Amino acid sequence: MEQDAAAWWLSGTDRPMVRLCRLVELQEWLPVTWKNDRIRTFVGRLPDRQVFTQILFRLLPPETVPSLTGTQALTRFWIRHDPPVVLPANRRGEVPLAELGRSLDAPPVMSFQLRLRTARRVRVLSFKGAPGRWCVDGRVVGLARESEAGYVELDLPAGVHTVGAAWSYRPQAPALHLSVTSGVEETTPTDTAVSACPEAWPAEPAFPGEEKKRKDGFLWARFGDVSEESEAQCDLSLGRVPQLEDPGHRDLLDPHFRARVASLRGENPLPWLPGVRDKYQKTPWILYENQLILADHWYETRLGEQARLIWNRLTQAGSTGLRHRLKLIQLEAERGLVFSALLRALAMMTSAPDTPALVRSAILLSNAVPVDSVELRTRLVTLVPGDWSETLILAEVLQARGRLDEARAMLADAWKERRDFSALLAWARLTPETPVATLLAPGRHAFLNEWITAEVRAPGAASSLPAAGIPAWLAPHLPSTPQLPPVAQRTDPKLAAAELLHTEQVLLLARDGTSRYARSFLLLVRDPARAGHRAPFAVKYSPHSQAVHVLRTRVHHLDGQISSQAASVQSFDFLSGAARMYFDVRELRITFPPPAPGDIHELLYTIEDMPSTQADLGAASFGHILQMQDRWPIAAQRLRVVHPSDVPLRHAFSRPVPLKPTVTRHGDQTWIDVTDGPVPAWKPEPMAPGWGETLLTFSLGTTASWKELGLSYLRYVEPVYRPRRDMRELAQKITAGSKTDLERIQAIHAWVQKNFRYVSLMFGNHGYMPYTLDEILERKFGDCKDMTLVLVHLLRGVDIAAHPAIVRTKPQGLYPMDVPSLAPFDHSIVYLPASNSWLDGTIKGQLYPIVPAWIQGRTALVVEPGGGRLVPIAQEPASSSREAENVVVRVDAAGNAVAEAQFTITGQPESAWRLRLLEDNARDALSRRLRGLWPQATLTAWKTEEVESLRSPLGIRMTVALPGFFQEKPARTVEFPLSDDARLSALVTKMNRESDFVLEHAGELDRTIEVTWHRNWCASRGPQDLTLRTPHFEFTQKATLEKGKLVLTRRIALPRDRVPRADYPAFVHSVNAALLAVHSPLVITRCAK
Repeated sequence: MEQDAAAWWLSGTDRPMVRLCRLVELQEWLPVTWKNDRIRTFVGRLPDRQVFTQILFRLLPPETVPSLTGTQALTRFWIRHDPPVVLPANRRGEVPLAELGRSLDAPPVMSFQLRLRTARRVRVLSFKGAPGRWCVDGRVVGLARESEAGYVELDLPAGVHTVGAAWSYRPQAPALHLSVTSGVEETTPTDTAVSACPEAWPAEPAFPGEEKKRKDGFLWARFGDVSEESEAQCDLSLGRVPQLEDPGHRDLLDPHFRARVASLRGENPLPWLPGVRDKYQKTPWILYENQLILADHWYETRLGEQARLIWNRLTQAGSTGLRHRLKLIQLEAERGLVFSALLRALAMMTSAPDTPALVRSAILLSNAVPVDSVELRTRLVTLVPGDWSETLILAEVLQARGRLDEARAMLADAWKERRDFSALLAWARLTPETPVATLLAPGRHAFLNEWITAEVRAPGAASSLPAAGIPAWLAPHLPSTPQLPPVAQRTDPKLAAAELLHTEQVLLLARDGTSRYARSFLLLVRDPARAGHRAPFAVKYSPHSQAVHVLRTRVHHLDGQISSQAASVQSFDFLSGAARMYFDVRELRITFPPPAPGDIHELLYTIEDMPSTQADLGAASFGHILQMQDRWPIAAQRLRVVHPSDVPLRHAFSRPVPLKPTVTRHGDQTWIDVTDGPVPAWKPEPMAPGWGETLLTFSLGTTASWKELGLSYLRYVEPVYRPRRDMRELAQKITAGSKTDLERIQAIHAWVQKNFRYVSLMFGNHGYMPYTLDEILERKFGDCKDMTLVLVHLLRGVDIAAHPAIVRTKPQGLYPMDVPSLAPFDHSIVYLPASNSWLDGTIKGQLYPIVPAWIQGRTALVVEPGGGRLVPIAQEPASSSREAENVVVRVDAAGNAVAEAQFTITGQPESAWRLRLLEDNARDALSRRLRGLWPQATLTAWKTEEVESLRSPLGIRMTVALPGFFQEKPARTVEFPLSDDARLSALVTKMNRESDFVLEHAGELDRTIEVTWHRNWCASRGPQDLTLRTPHFEFTQKATLEKGKLVLTRRIALPRDRVPRADYPAFVHSVNAALLAVHSPLVITRCAK
C-alpha cells in the first residue's frame, strides 16, 4: 500500500518539491532499492534538478546525489574568526555553525577557493539559508536577498579566486554547492587562511539588485520551486505543524494535508479526510491513509481501543500496508509483551527486509527486552540506511558493556563516511587520551581539535564531562540514584499506572545573567496498558544561545538489568523555512522504547546559557519559573537554586502551599532547597485556564521592584528605539489625510497589518531584544516585539506618545506578580498613555480601539522612561462583541426558497470573518458559511462593507437560493439550527471539572429569521419558546407563528468569559436545554384542499 502511495506521488511532474517532501516521510515504509530507483527516474525527468539537491540528500545515498543533480558540495571553508579557522562540511555540504556557535563570531563570513583554467561563469547554490553578501578576492561583488535557498552566478577570469559568503544572522547549518562545470575545481587550503570579504563593510550597504538581472558579472536568484506549499509539506513530513496561512482554502497537492495538520493540532481530522464525495472515493491507498490518520488521532487522544479496532479491521481486510501492522506490534509492546512484539517485528522484516521503519522498530524493541541484545542491535543498525542516530546510541551501549574498541571503531566509521560532528564528539568522549587529530588529516582542522577539547575535556569548562558523565558544575548538587522500590511495589495494580519516583532540578545563576539548569527523574511504569500512550520528552532550546546535553537515558528492568543510553534523541526545527533561517529554535525529543511492566525510565539532561547572549541585559535577565508538577504523580522531588550571595534572590510559589524553602550559605554562594512529595498529577482539561493557574511552579527574580525591572529592560532595548528621521517620514506618509489622533492610530495599525506577517517563537537573545528596524522592514515579518518596535516608531513619528509593554496572554493563565521578573510574560504590545489604551501589532482583521481577547483582563508591564509600571488592561463587556443576523426566507409553491441575509459583526468576531474574506475568494468563503447553515444553499449575490478598511462594524449582505426548502412529504419538519448547535455543543465538556471553564471571549449573538410561504403550505407547530437567564449563560428563543409566516428570534449571550467550576454543572444544564430548543422544528404540510 505504501508503494502504491509513493507511485502516485512520483507519477506527476507538477510541484515536484511538494512531491519529494512527501516522500521524505513515506520513505521509511518503502524498500530502499525500489525507492531509490524510482526517485532517480522521477528526478531525471525534471528540467532543473539542482534546486532539489538538499532534499535528495535526505532521500538517496549521499554519493549518488552529485551525479544526479550536476552539483558538488564544497568541502571546506575558512570562517572569519580571531584567529581564522577552517571547517570541513559534511557529505551534504553543510557546515554546523549552530553546534560550533559558542566558539565562532556572529554573523558568520565563510570563504572558499576556486581554480579556473579559463574564464568561466560559476554558479554557487545555497541551501538552508542563502547569504546576503558575496565577495571575490577581497571586494564585495553583489548583494542578494536572504532566503531559504537560492543561487548566485559569478563571472570570473582564469586563475585562483577566493569567494566569500556573508549572512546578517547565524544560520544553523548552511550548505554551499558548486554547479559542476569543466575547468572549475575547489582548492581551499587547510594550512593558509583565506578571506574573500573586506574587514570593514560599507556603513550604508545598498539593497540587493533586481533578481535574475545580471550586473557587473553578478546575478542572484531564489529557487522558484521552494514555495510556501513545499515548505509546509516538508514541515509536515518532519512532524511540525506547518505555518501555511489558510490551508483549508488552497488547492493543495496532498489530499491528506488538512487532515494531517488537524491531527497534529489535536483536532478531529475526520471533516478533512478525502474520499467520501470526491475523486478519491475508490483509490485504495487514499482510503488506507484515511484510516491511519483517524487511528493515530484516537491513539494520540488516549482512545487507544478505537485505534486498535481500526488497525484490526485493516488486518482482517487483508490490507497490504505495513504501518497498521507495526502499530499493533507497538500496542503489544505497551501491554508488556515486549519479547513477543520483537519476534513479530523480526518476522515482518523477513517479508519486507529492506524497509527502514521495520528495522528501527526492531532496534527499539530489542533495547526494551530485559536481556543483553547488543549483538542483535549491532546487526540491525547496519541495515538502517544513512542514519547514524542509532549508531550513536549503540556505541554508548557498547561502552557500557566495556567494549570500547568496537564503539570507537563504529564512531570513527561514522565520521569518515559522513563527517558527522555528533559522531566526532562521541568518539572524543570515548577516547580522552587520544587527540582528535587522529581522525582528522594531519595538520588540518586544528580549530576542531581545540573546540572539542574545550567542549569535552577541559577541566571545569561549562560542558566538560568527567568520567562519570556528569558536568563538574553539577556533580556537587546531584545526589546518587535513590533506592528503587521492591519488585512487588513496581507491579502493584492498586497503585498508579505510572509514577515519577523522584525528580531533581538544579539551577545555577551567575552574575552575568546566564544560568545552568539540570533535570533528572525516574519514571516507573507499573502497567503500560493503563498508563496509555506516552509522548516523547521534549526540551525546547536555542542552539544560538543555549547548549543542551542529554547525559543519561537508562531503563532499569524488573530483573535488575539496566539498558544504558536506551532512548533515541532527535532534534527538530520549528517554524516555516523562511522564518527558520532567522529564528533558531529547536526541540529535542527523547523517546524511550515501549516499557515492560515495572520498567523504570531514567533521564538526566542539562541546558546551559552561553555567556554572550545576556551580558547586556543585566539584572533583567534573572527570571525563571520552575515546574513542580507533572502529568504523572510525583512520589518525591527536590529543587535546588544556587546563586551568588551578594545578588539577592526573590522567590515565591504560584499558589499557597505548605512548603518553606531552606536557605543555606556555602562560601560566596547561597543555596535554596525545596523538598516536596507526594505531589498529585497535573491534569490539564479542555477549555481550562492556562498553566499559570493550574500548575504548581516556583518563580525567581533578582530585581527589587517592577520599576527597577523596567529600567533594566529599557536600557537593554533603548538602542533600537532611538528616533529615526526615515520612520518619521514614513509615518507622515501613512497618515496623510488623517485628521484626528484616532484616524492616525488606525491608519498606522492597518498599514502594519497589511505589510507584515507575524511569526512567533523567539528564543535566546531575541527572546528579549527586537531585531533592528532595517531587518524587520526588509523581511516583512517579525514577532510581537518587532511589531511593537515598528508601531512605537510610527506613532511617535506623528507625535502620539507610545511605550512598549509586555503582557502575559490569556492562554497562559493568570500568574501572581509577587516576584518582579520578565519570565511570566509572553507577549509584547503598545501602550498609549494619552487614552490609557492598547495596541497589538500581531492581530489581523480588526482595528484599534478593539483590544484582542487574549490580553483583556491581564496586567501589563509598561516600559517607560521612568521605569516599569504594572497597568491593568480592562475587560470589555460582552456587548462589545456581537453578531447580528437578519434573514428573510420566501418559499414558493414548489417548496423552493430564496433567502436574503444581512450580517453585522462587531468586536472580537471581526477578525475571523475578515480573515476568511481577505485570504480567500469572498464568494467561496461565504458559500462555505452558508452551507453550514443550509447544506443546499447556493450564493447568488453578495456585498460586503468595511472588509479591507478594517473599520468596525463589518457588514455582509447575501442573496441565497435554497432549493427543496420545503420537500414533498406528508409532514415536513424544518429545523433552524443555523450552526448554533455547533456553537452550543462546544460549551459542553465533562460535567465534573477540576478547573474553571474558560471561553475565548464573552459575546452576544442575535438572530431574526422571517419565513413566509405560499398558501399551499400550512404550519401545524412552530419551534419551541424558551427563556433562560443565569449569571454565565443567557438564551432566548421565541417563535411567532401566523398564517403563512414564521418569525423566529433567538439570542445567545455569554456575559462572562469564565465559568467557575462550581457553577459549570448548572451552566451545562442550561446549554443542553438551549440545544433542544435550537433543534425544535417547524412542522409544515400541504394544506388540505
